[in-house]
Amino acid sequence: MYASSEEMMTAPAVLALPAGYGYEYRSVKTDRRAAGRHRDVAAGFGWIPDGSPVTVGRRTVEFGLKRPQALSNRAALERLERDGEAALAAIRSLDRSRRRMPTVLAYVLGLIGVAAMTVSIFAYLADDIVSTVVGGVLGFVLWMATPAAYRFALVIQATHVAGQVRHQEDILASISRQAVALLG
Repeated sequence: MYASSEEMMTAPAVLALPAGYGYEYRSVKTDRRAAGRHRDVAAGFGWIPDGSPVTVGRRTVEFGLKRPQALSNRAALERLERDGEAALAAIRSLDRSRRRMPTVLAYVLGLIGVAAMTVSIFAYLADDIVSTVVGGVLGFVLWMATPAAYRFALVIQATHVAGQVRHQEDILASISRQAVALLG
């Protein structure tokens, strides 16, 4: 059975557009690991892929999206889209913060180790054997403890951040459900 021209005019906007309507286009640049999440979220707002992703840098990809210009409830959809982009930005920020605190801890321990070794060297030059040994041992212990402290802090920070990322993903899923309901 063939569809009449009236039935074709009432078809979903994403599948076929009536004559005279076009698409709005958008380009998204994101981290390679987050590209799938961005495409999934964009699909919830009516965006469909426009071409294949292009690698911009070592860790960055750019991909095009398009969606029909003729959308009902455009203002509500754009508000939800801004909220979704804010949740995606929060997830990106949390992902970056996962390594920040452990890295700072490792640098601080390393610098304290350097300071202890410096005290040890000056104590040696001043013929203070006790300070030389204490400073040297403390410096080596701090240098040896730095990788273990980094890994331990990384596990703690990843556990802490994982709950916040899950919360943002729940917010994102809720926003996407609302957008899909608007697109109907």
